[in-house]
Amino acid sequence: MFDSDARGASEERGDAIPPCGPTPVNYLAPPGLAAPPAPADEVAELLVMFSCIERAISRLTRLEAALLGDCAGGFFAGFNECLEAAHYRAARALIDRPGYFNEFQARDPGSPLPRLEGYRHLLGRFDLERRLGASCAELTFDQLRRMLGVQ
Repeated sequence: MFDSDARGASEERGDAIPPCGPTPVNYLAPPGLAAPPAPADEVAELLVMFSCIERAISRLTRLEAALLGDCAGGFFAGFNECLEAAHYRAARALIDRPGYFNEFQARDPGSPLPRLEGYRHLLGRFDLERRLGASCAELTFDQLRRMLGVQ
């Protein structure tokens, strides 16, 4: 189900809506379940995670990077501008802000594919490693391997 008034209300406020069709309705979380975090909060958490992972990967030896394979490449590939519009706008705002996430400023936060669910899955693994004592400044090869699901 789509919110047919979303486009009209947004145009009245002057918000730009990508030409992707109607905006899905944001449903409230059922009683007893936590509502998802606001897009800006979630994007900030994701960017911190990707910053930590990419810094750790840059410290790997050639052998360790080879063992990670394709996972040793860049990670943050943006958000789909249509399907993940709120997250895309939050990423754009956070990345464009001077002094924040400078490592991502040369990248386009747009992606042709939706990536949010995959990012959330990785964030769960990242949070688990942090609870087990991993430090962002000192992520090890073994911690990266577990987070990325590499055998």
